[in-house]
Amino acid sequence: MKFEQWMRAVTTELQSRYCLSEADLGWDESLKARYFGYDLSPSDFIEWFAEKYGLSALETSYGLPPKSRSRSKNP
Repeated sequence: MKFEQWMRAVTTELQSRYCLSEADLGWDESLKARYFGYDLSPSDFIEWFAEKYGLSALETSYGLPPKSRSRSKNP
């Protein structure tokens, strides 16, 4: 996976799971390149990053259903 693809996937997951953007985190180009060099998938990187900094996913913090579960349209 190329750097640009990896960053798009990381950014998308950060936004959807933690409501965070790159700007919120203050990442500069050298830090993003270093993280890319860890050779983790975007999901594995986000999991590591969240654990390292004690982030709580939105579904955990606010009782939202995880995105992986589909919501039934019928009550």
